[in-house]
Amino acid sequence: LVSEKKSKIPSQIAIDVSRFFPEAVMSLHKKIALIQTRSSIYVDAQHGLGNRLRAIASAAVIAENTDRELRVIWRADEHCDCDFADLFIPDVEIINEAFDLRSLSKDNIYNYMDNEEGAEKDKLIRTEGDFDIYVKSAFVLNSPFKNWEKENTFLKSLQLHSDVNSLVNTL
Repeated sequence: LVSEKKSKIPSQIAIDVSRFFPEAVMSLHKKIALIQTRSSIYVDAQHGLGNRLRAIASAAVIAENTDRELRVIWRADEHCDCDFADLFIPDVEIINEAFDLRSLSKDNIYNYMDNEEGAEKDKLIRTEGDFDIYVKSAFVLNSPFKNWEKENTFLKSLQLHSDVNSLVNTL
């Protein structure tokens, strides 16, 4: 569990500052400790809107079941020429630029884009252990944690951007 992991922030800093802002500092301290100790799953969502959402929902369920932070790499391209924030209100980190893979072990990098050299669509994603995972995909991810109902629940939880919501309400 995340709560059992140790913070990398010196406790003396939190104690000294907490004399002035006790509740705010301790809340911030807990959030920073959570961010610093929790591994992530980065999903580089590809192709059109439906494909991207399918991959993101699949990664979200894996993240939830493996205590990882979900981080979405979303770059506008000819298949989907808009930012995630143009369509939805983000409640996860959205990365709108190329992702530097050099910090990750090649064993934790998955490419499901079968039209690219070296890609292995449907390769089982290894999640046991405390490490970051990167997946480039337009498809459901292969994991023991995939769950159609939970993926649909995640998709239904996405909140539309107000401009998109207004447009939908005119129909």
